[in-house]
Amino acid sequence: MQLLMVHGSGQNELTYHYQTAQFANADAVNLPGHPHGQPRDTISGYVDWLREYAVGNGYPPFVLFGHSMGGAIALDYALRFPQDLAGLVLIGTGARLRVHPDYLDRCLDDDQWRAEAPAYYEAINRELAPQLAARALQSGPMVEHNDLLACDKFDVMERVKEIAIPSLVIVGADDVMTPVRYAEYLGRELQDAQVVVVPGSGHFVTLEQPAAVNTAVARFLERLPD
Repeated sequence: MQLLMVHGSGQNELTYHYQTAQFANADAVNLPGHPHGQPRDTISGYVDWLREYAVGNGYPPFVLFGHSMGGAIALDYALRFPQDLAGLVLIGTGARLRVHPDYLDRCLDDDQWRAEAPAYYEAINRELAPQLAARALQSGPMVEHNDLLACDKFDVMERVKEIAIPSLVIVGADDVMTPVRYAEYLGRELQDAQVVVVPGSGHFVTLEQPAAVNTAVARFLERLPD
């Protein structure tokens, strides 16, 4: 089964470093502007790009993973092109992604944003911190700002109940950006969903607790038809 993995705001394929190492047929994409090309300013714009990419590579049917903004992209993709999908893995995300103004303001101070990046990623994952910081710096704060604005406009709370695709919803127990209640809402509203809350993890659960994430994903994939 083909797996297609989509990162969050201002991020890149390293979000799924430990998942692409474990699962065959896993493709973790870099969205346009991260760092090459022009970023899209809406979730639907990213979906348009992703569908062209997926169809162009002959992926459908595939399992679509999305972390944070990537989860918004996955939900919108499922609403627009359900025929392409065999499953959804929604990680640290929600049906609505309002962004606190502090996160937006942080991106507007270029010097501060760049100065804080190394420590920020060190707290998430020491092993990959230098690579994570370097890749984020390549894209820059305004790409993250663009993505956060796209997230802030995203709201499919009234529509997620239309999605019947088998879904796994993963969230870090200590996630303050997309808290557990967001995952629980998806678990209630999606027609076929399982929620896994990962202890000892915040928003970047794929990097903070990769073994727990990979175990949950492996069990989910076993449910899906070949």
